[in-house]
Amino acid sequence: MSERRKKRLSASEISSFCDQIALLLNGGISIYEGTHIMYQEMEQKELRKLLKEIDTYVKENNSLYEALEKTEVFPSYMVHMVKIGETTGKLEEVMLSLAKYYEREASVKAGIKNVIFYPVMLFAMMGIILLVLVMKVLPMFQNVFKELDANVSESSSNMMWVSMFIGKAVAYGVLILFVIIAGILILNCTRKGKELIRQAGNHIPYVSRIMYRIGIGNFVSAMSLMVGSGLEEEASLELAGGMISHPTLKKRIEGCLANIRENVSLEDALRENRLITGMNGRMISIGAKTGALDLVFEKLSKKYDQEIDHSLGGIANVVEAILIVVLSGIVGIVLISVMLPLISIISSIG
Repeated sequence: MSERRKKRLSASEISSFCDQIALLLNGGISIYEGTHIMYQEMEQKELRKLLKEIDTYVKENNSLYEALEKTEVFPSYMVHMVKIGETTGKLEEVMLSLAKYYEREASVKAGIKNVIFYPVMLFAMMGIILLVLVMKVLPMFQNVFKELDANVSESSSNMMWVSMFIGKAVAYGVLILFVIIAGILILNCTRKGKELIRQAGNHIPYVSRIMYRIGIGNFVSAMSLMVGSGLEEEASLELAGGMISHPTLKKRIEGCLANIRENVSLEDALRENRLITGMNGRMISIGAKTGALDLVFEKLSKKYDQEIDHSLGGIANVVEAILIVVLSGIVGIVLISVMLPLISIISSIG
């Protein structure tokens, strides 16, 4: 298998693809013609190859979902939903919903990256400054102190070496932490690495709460899409549960699915398993009675998106403030470790 096939499309690329398919269908253009048009008009080399591959599969009398499945670059959830759309004759509606779903996913990922990017860059800059201090500045002062050591008191000499030790220890500690962060970022570039990081995040208290909120947002967004496509409640929950990695959320979805199989209504099952509670649960109940359940799920999805944005923004502000204070303090400690012995030596000589 080629390296290109191993690389999955990003959420924004999938959203754009779904949007274009929906636009072609809305214009009365068949999938048979539409995939060829998309292939001809695509300028980006890698995506052009992918679209040509899809077009070839469609020309071999494969359905769109079969063509997408054979490329092995699209998520199984998307392929499954495209199959439902083709089976029910609602492919255009499904593709529009998928475009919104993956646009939301791309937005959430962008928000997470923004939260991480500035602190990491700040940490990197401070790490470089500390590296220069440890590798260049501190050795220079050490040489000066060695030359002056014979002319200073024992207490000044002790202060000098203790301060130098503290300064180096703090600097090297920050550099080690920076290497760990860099390792995590590199690990995040691989599929298995992302899964390991996700599993680790599920067990870190505050991070786990944020990931749970993101997971519940993905859940209601997926339910909106599947219910609107005419998929049965049990099948919708099974498919949604397969997309969720957070252990607590996954367990609650499984409990909800068990209730549905016992003929409990969806709104009661959601409330009983604490998936959607309070006013949100009330909205689900009203939506189920009025036949607008998909619209209610869509509104809840937008609501959770706002909460996620607010949470991520709060984290970013707190992390930035903590990093500025802590790293400024660390640089101050390193500088003081140099200045205190120097002041002590000058006083002793005087």
